[in-house]
Parts: sequence; C-alpha cells; structure tokens
Amino acid sequence: MTILYQHDVYVMDWVIEGQLLYGRMWGEWGSQDMQKWDVEIQEMLEAARQRDMILHAIWDQSEVKKLASIQDYMRLEARLHPSAGWNVIINSPNAAQKFILSAATQLMKMRLRFVNSLDEAVDLLKSVDYRLETTDVMSAVRHVSQQQVDFLKTYPHYISVG
Repeated sequence: MTILYQHDVYVMDWVIEGQLLYGRMWGEWGSQDMQKWDVEIQEMLEAARQRDMILHAIWDQSEVKKLASIQDYMRLEARLHPSAGWNVIINSPNAAQKFILSAATQLMKMRLRFVNSLDEAVDLLKSVDYRLETTDVMSAVRHVSQQQVDFLKTYPHYISVG
C-alpha cells in the first residue's frame, strides 16, 4: 500500500487525482511541519492546475493535539495558489483549534468549513463543485481513509491520542 505523502504528523493522498484529497492529521504541529506540508500541498495544487481543476481537501483532525501558530498559517504559499478550493475539516477536537484555523483562513481569504462527519464533508463539496456530483465520492473517500488507517497501524511516528 502506498500513501502519496506521509510525515510525522500527517498523511494525505488523492481521492480523485487533481480534484480531491483526503488527509489525516495528529499530534503537535510546529513550523517545520507546516513548511513540509506547504511544499507537498503546492505539488498537489500544481497537479490540479495542470488539469484545469480546483483542488478541494477533506482533513480529519480528530487526533490533533496542537496546531501551528497563526503566523505559520500566514506563511503558507499554497494559500495563494489559483487552484486552491475548499478545505473541509471533520472532527476538529476543540474550540481553540477551530478559532486558530478560522482566524488564519479569514486573514488569508481561504475557503474553510468545519463539519461533524465525512458525509457532511462530501455533501458540502458536491454542492460547491458540480464535477464531484457524477462520481461516487463517498466510496472513494472511505477507501482512501481505510488505506490510511491500515498504513498508520504500522507507521512508527503515528501516536493515537484517542
């Protein structure tokens, strides 16, 4: 099993190449984590741009202990990419993290929404991007999510907090 991008505090992979990604995050995020993540997101955004697509993302943050600072978010170069679409966060564990993300994305004029379930995330993205309506997005997301879970069972840096 291959995961496209893996790091000490995240994994992410295509659900629909160039159009939708699914990522799982955990642990404590710092500046170096954000820099690495930014580079990899830019690669995915460039793949979307080459296909004349907008890249949306679903992020599971249920096991994030601490987010990076607002300043770290402001340094993200990916936020300026013309192919950046919606970021939908499921399972954000606490109000402080939601506040940090909301403040950062408002300052950066990024599209962000918090939802309570994977079903809500998929429904939201289908409502904002007609190209997703013709695909069985839910099955594809569940498949990628399960691959990530299976991978993380053997990943040495993954620490379950739940």
